[in-house]
Amino acid sequence: MIQGEQVWDAHIHLFPERLFAAIWGWFDRFGWDIPFAGWDLDSYLSFLQDMGVDRGFLLPYCHKPGMAMDLNRWVRSVALANPWLIPFASVHPEDEEIADTLALCLDSWGFAGLKLQLAVIKYPADHPALVPACREVYQRDKILILHAGTAPYAPGQEEYKALGLRRVLPVLEAFPGLKLIIPHFGLDELGLMQEILEAYPKVCVDTSWALANPKLEVPESELAGFMLAHRDRILFGTDFPILEHSPRDMLSALNRLVPDAETRRLILHANAQRLVAGSDAVGSQPG
Repeated sequence: MIQGEQVWDAHIHLFPERLFAAIWGWFDRFGWDIPFAGWDLDSYLSFLQDMGVDRGFLLPYCHKPGMAMDLNRWVRSVALANPWLIPFASVHPEDEEIADTLALCLDSWGFAGLKLQLAVIKYPADHPALVPACREVYQRDKILILHAGTAPYAPGQEEYKALGLRRVLPVLEAFPGLKLIIPHFGLDELGLMQEILEAYPKVCVDTSWALANPKLEVPESELAGFMLAHRDRILFGTDFPILEHSPRDMLSALNRLVPDAETRRLILHANAQRLVAGSDAVGSQPG
């Protein structure tokens, strides 16, 4: 990081201890070697702040119905205690009270938007069961974050069946002007992601998981060109702590790949700041 530059991490995953233990177990079964697994909450927060993160999007996700409100309450408590974090809500499409849950989170609690982890809930973006949640976000002009790209899953995995950027197109047609963030550069569909950015001006992507990833097969030069071409639509994000490589390396890669100071400013914080402006999110002003 260049001295004095603000850093907003638009992709942070933190969970209650028991839920996190189950998540670590899943990744361990699939052979991920995650050096940050098993830390306590304060250690995660300290790591990010020591790295120079000024603000962060706190992104929960549900893996089964009936757990959303407990998780959202926990997210709220963490954001209230750490006002540099900007909370997002989570629901499951099989929940009975989606509208009430999102009204509470987005209106009363001032959450900035909703995160849906399609591979985890195993519903594609265009499934009718997701329409009520998308509508609640859209009507409030809040942010929807959809992990819709196929990376890092392989075609043989069950989770892969719910993914694919083409399944996002009906959502964008149904909700014109939707504030949508696609994580991980939209990989492994970078070409289609570029077409979507060109056609839908409110869509953004984040850099999470991909930057400095030694397992990524996309050349760094291609990512650099993508960021330069769409510099006002890219948000720096890490995916911390669900990572096999260091988020510090991600910042170093961004500095190397984006030498232009203004482009770097947009990606590091200005684009994310613009998206949440006026959202009345808990902690939207640093404490």
